[in-house]
Amino acid sequence: MRKVSVHKLLPLTFICLLSAFAQEQPSLLEPGNPLERELSGGQTHVYTVTLNANQIVRVVAEQKGIDLTLSALAPDGTKLFDVDSPTGAQGEEPVTVVARQSGAYRIVARALRKDAPAGRYAIRLDKFLTESEYLTDVISD
Repeated sequence: MRKVSVHKLLPLTFICLLSAFAQEQPSLLEPGNPLERELSGGQTHVYTVTLNANQIVRVVAEQKGIDLTLSALAPDGTKLFDVDSPTGAQGEEPVTVVARQSGAYRIVARALRKDAPAGRYAIRLDKFLTESEYLTDVISD
């Protein structure tokens, strides 16, 4: 059996640790500040929206050549739901979050297919909704 020197394993260990710590920090979604990015299969982008309890927000991703799935996560990391509208790689992918508790909610964008070629999308905090606006949206869908 061949022995591997510790000196040869250290660079590999360092690279693995560096990639774990270099994960992208979530981007804050703010009203009037859309963010446009490129994404391909296997990648994820994470966004945050800070909400108070009982606040309602609509986030919209405009797909420009990539079919997205959006996931909403509560401040404690619990997945609330996934959204994939039947719009394909073009059009809007809306997500509405009703905050049950105060904190930073996360929206995770990923390609529907793991082998999807690169495409662009723009994501924005569309608007904060009143309860009556939210109920009207729910009833009309």
